[in-house]
Amino acid sequence: GKPDKEYIETLKEAHKLFDRKIDRGTKYNFMWVDRTKEAEFANIFGLESVPNIAILNPGRRKRFVIHPGSVTLDSLKDTFDKISGGDMRFTNLKGDLPSLKLR
Repeated sequence: GKPDKEYIETLKEAHKLFDRKIDRGTKYNFMWVDRTKEAEFANIFGLESVPNIAILNPGRRKRFVIHPGSVTLDSLKDTFDKISGGDMRFTNLKGDLPSLKLR
């Protein structure tokens, strides 16, 4: 189902914090996936608990990392700082991403 309001607000604040201010650098987009309706998409990340965050690089070499902390702004900032610094280990995806069922 839909995440609670606090979770959504945390992601909105993270987006404001990490939205690039110039046309260079990494661009982050944020979304949530209802794993009951998008099981095929959600299962590629192997998430056991809900809510949790997978950070996906959908480029030519598709890869992802699971946010290791709680869903707080400070914890997300730490994860994104590690990604920017090259200190996070990404997992490569095999094949294409499944299509989302757009509503």
